[in-house]
Amino acid sequence: AGNNAQILTTGIRTVPNAGFAEPLPSNHALIITVSEYQRSPLPGVLTDRKLGIELAQRFGVPPQNIVELSERQVTREGLKQAFASMNQSMMPGDKLYVYFSGHGARYFNKATGQCTESLVMQDMHVVTNTEFAGMIRPLSAKADKTVVMLDSCHSGGVAQATGSRSFAA
Repeated sequence: AGNNAQILTTGIRTVPNAGFAEPLPSNHALIITVSEYQRSPLPGVLTDRKLGIELAQRFGVPPQNIVELSERQVTREGLKQAFASMNQSMMPGDKLYVYFSGHGARYFNKATGQCTESLVMQDMHVVTNTEFAGMIRPLSAKADKTVVMLDSCHSGGVAQATGSRSFAA
């Protein structure tokens, strides 16, 4: 998508000199990518998808724990279901990696008097920074480590709303 990738938290132990972490069943990844927007396609996202999967593998996520959500699956409801499903499969202390590549948006919210930043779903609806934080909060509270990478315009506000370990507390 853009050059605005955001990394929130890290702390994954890697195997010396190999560049890859040891694949562990306690490591999980959700790779979310949208390239086929009706009005403004993002062909580079196809490369981003491969990169997101490669990063998950480098973080030690076994292939069976890498969940891909792409194109028409990327809706508000699809995102909610993917996070809920991951929450069911994760155990306390597991590690989580979430990657999003697609459009982002920002608009003035009259209710708050501030800008609201969001991720644009394939159906052109948005998931706001607050909604995204609410979806990921149960997983990050359960996880020992959470890494969230957002490759989209205006992802800074979404990253801030997702927060850090202190936010979950």
